[in-house]
Amino acid sequence: MPKVQCTGVSNHGGEILQIQCKREVTTVALSPNGLKLVSGPGDRTVCMWDALTGEQLLQMEGHTDLVRSVAFSSNGSTVISVSYEGDVRLWNAVNGEQEMIMNGHTDWVYSVAFSPDGRKVVSGSKDKTVRMWDVVTGSTLTQMIGHTKAVYSAAFLPDGTNIVSASADKTICIWNASTGAKLKLIDEHSGSVWSVVFSWDGARLVSGSADHTVCIWDAVTGDNLLKMDGHINEVNSVAFSSDGSLVVSG
Repeated sequence: MPKVQCTGVSNHGGEILQIQCKREVTTVALSPNGLKLVSGPGDRTVCMWDALTGEQLLQMEGHTDLVRSVAFSSNGSTVISVSYEGDVRLWNAVNGEQEMIMNGHTDWVYSVAFSPDGRKVVSGSKDKTVRMWDVVTGSTLTQMIGHTKAVYSAAFLPDGTNIVSASADKTICIWNASTGAKLKLIDEHSGSVWSVVFSWDGARLVSGSADHTVCIWDAVTGDNLLKMDGHINEVNSVAFSSDGSLVVSG
């Protein structure tokens, strides 16, 4: 049976909590305070769990296809999810009620992330576009066009001014979040780029690719700072530690 696994680390070591799920788990995210976990199982629902006990707190229903990505807002009050049906959904993280459906993508949506202030959302889709949304009105604020294949990952700069995206076209793009203008194109991976995020200070990017590598880039110049080998298959997910000194990849 598929599992969601949480590891709580203290000065005395790690404590592991495993949550049993009925279907495959495609995506997970921790709340900002680390007390709740939200997951996207293969049954088209979004589930919320107590990250300390493993108790299921909520089950949010409404998607009609596989949930591909989930995220908490910075204050933990809202959950956002996207699926292969092509829409973006907002949920109340307290009672599980669906608050909004944002439509505009014309194909599967692979990735979603909140802005640091929680007022905007960015999504990446198989329709080759990146969209930034207003979470109050549900309207598209900016549509970024330039990738030639599916957009697998999209994220905000920590100050919210820029957006980074990664694509099956083997490129990484940095965009102005206000105007949608492309600021930088990085095209040195030899395979699809599955995941990309900024460091906490916005100075660097880390990307994971189907070429089996993890790369760190200068977010201003686009220069490659470090290339890490070791995976024997594609790298689907990457993240910086909070202080930017470590990178984790899967």
